[in-house]
Amino acid sequence: MQDYNTIIGSIQMRLNNCPTRSVMDRYNIGSGTLNLIMSRYKASGIPIEELRMMPPKDVEELFYP
Repeated sequence: MQDYNTIIGSIQMRLNNCPTRSVMDRYNIGSGTLNLIMSRYKASGIPIEELRMMPPKDVEELFYP
């Protein structure tokens, strides 16, 4: 399970077209974790702006039920 900052930060970096390796290095996560976060983000259909307004615990539970 990843924390709120890792989830939001990873999504934001990828939306800003940062290389996958940069995201992985910054948050110390593997490619599988990053792919999982991004696939769950896309499946949720919730815009990043709305995710930022949610309580951290709710975001974590959304990505890691």
